[in-house]
Amino acid sequence: MADPRLGGLMGNHTLAQRRRRIRERDTALAMLFVVPTAGYVLAFILGPVVLAVAYALSDVTVADPSFDWVGLGNIDLVLADSVFWRSLLNTFVITVGTTSLAVAGGNVVARLMLARVYGRSLVRLCVLMPWVTPVTLSAVSWLWLLNSVYSPLDWAGRQGPARRG
Repeated sequence: MADPRLGGLMGNHTLAQRRRRIRERDTALAMLFVVPTAGYVLAFILGPVVLAVAYALSDVTVADPSFDWVGLGNIDLVLADSVFWRSLLNTFVITVGTTSLAVAGGNVVARLMLARVYGRSLVRLCVLMPWVTPVTLSAVSWLWLLNSVYSPLDWAGRQGPARRG
């Protein structure tokens, strides 16, 4: 017969083993869910980055797709070009400017949508209308196109080849 003082400890040991097995199963399931995401990242994000670096270090062009290694020669040419530096500065200025305006404007609109002010409904309407309108219009268009009485597709099908002449 087992020692009663050890019975509780052995029960806890069994519970700990069960919990460990469940955790291991959860880890395997989590890894199973991560594999498609990792595949997506490798194929569609890392792949083009590697290809862009390879193209930058070669003389591949649209006219001549043969891959000849030129090393850092292309990068030296680009860094020596004043147009590159000007376009880099323009890109930086436009990025900082538009991001700042988007953050500031979004903050103002969010505060207007939450504030208890006159015209709050109009602000909400103006903000949500660009998102709601395309979905609504496409739904109405499909309903009209597939209507059994007023549909232009139905009308064209009823005309038939014999009646068109």
